Amino acid sequence: MVASETVGPRLVDLVVDSPALDRYAMVRLLLPRRFKAEPDRRWPVLWLLHGCCDTYQSWTRSTDVEELAALDEVLVVMPEGGQVGFYSDWSRPSRAGPARWETFHLTELRQLLERDWHAADRRAVAGVSMGGLGAMAYAARHPGMFAAAASYSGLLHTRYVGDPIGGPRLIQGLLGDFGEDPAALWGDPARQTSVWAAHNPYDLAARLGGVTLFVSVGGGRPGPLDGPGNPEGQRIEQQVRPQSLAFVARLRQQGIPVRFEDDGPGVHDWPFWQRELHRSLPLLLDSLRSA
Repeated sequence: MVASETVGPRLVDLVVDSPALDRYAMVRLLLPRRFKAEPDRRWPVLWLLHGCCDTYQSWTRSTDVEELAALDEVLVVMPEGGQVGFYSDWSRPSRAGPARWETFHLTELRQLLERDWHAADRRAVAGVSMGGLGAMAYAARHPGMFAAAASYSGLLHTRYVGDPIGGPRLIQGLLGDFGEDPAALWGDPARQTSVWAAHNPYDLAARLGGVTLFVSVGGGRPGPLDGPGNPEGQRIEQQVRPQSLAFVARLRQQGIPVRFEDDGPGVHDWPFWQRELHRSLPLLLDSLRSA
C-alpha cells in the first residue's frame, strides 16, 4: 500500500502499488462501525464489484451502502476492476500494461486486507453486470474463498450463442469500444475455447456447489424504480438477460441451489441494483455468520 485517505465517516480510499498491474490501483473500504474501538477483532468481508465502464467509487456514489445498518460489523471492499477488466488475468497486456486483475484482487489485495485491515477469512462477493461475472467466476475459480456470491444483471455465460447478442460479441465489442485488442483478454473465442470456458460462470457452474448463490435479472422494460428515459439500460438488460437464465438453468441441472429473482421489469441501472443488494444482503450475511 502506498497511501490511505479518509473520505467519509467510515470510508477509506487506498492507493495500492500492484505488481500484478504494474501501477497504482484504487480500493475503497467501508469500515465496520467499531473498527477503531475493537483493534484486535477480525471482520468478515463483503466484496462489491463494479460493472463495465465504471469505477471503485460506484457503490457509494449510486447506492445507500454506507447507511445500511446490516453492514455495521462487516468490512466492505470495493476495488478498482478496470473499465473493461472483466475480473481476469488477461492473456496479453492491455493498452495500459499488465491487466492481471484476478491476481491483484485475490492475492495482493486479499493479503493486504488480512495484514493491515483486520480482514477475516469469511468472505462473500457480489457484483453488477461485469462485476456479476467477477463474483461468480471468482467464487468458482477459488473454491472455499467465498461462502456466498451474488450477481445482479451479470454476464454469466460469456460463450452464450443466441439472441439478442452472443456473449463473445458483447464482450469483444466492449473491449473494442475502449480501444483494447479484443483478443488480449482471453484470446480468440473460437480458437481459445478452453481459456474462455475457464473464466465463464456457466462452464464453471459445477464448481459452485456449497456456495450460497443469488442471481437477479430484469426484463429490460422500465419498472417502478426506473425512469422512462433509459433506452441504453433497457437494451443492455435485454442483452444480458439470456445469460442469467442459462446460468441458472445450468446450476439447476447440476443440482446446485440458487435463489433466482426474475424481476420482469427492470433495466440495467443502479436503482434496480440497489434493490437487489437489499434483497440479497440477508443471504450474503447469513453465509458470513455460518462460514
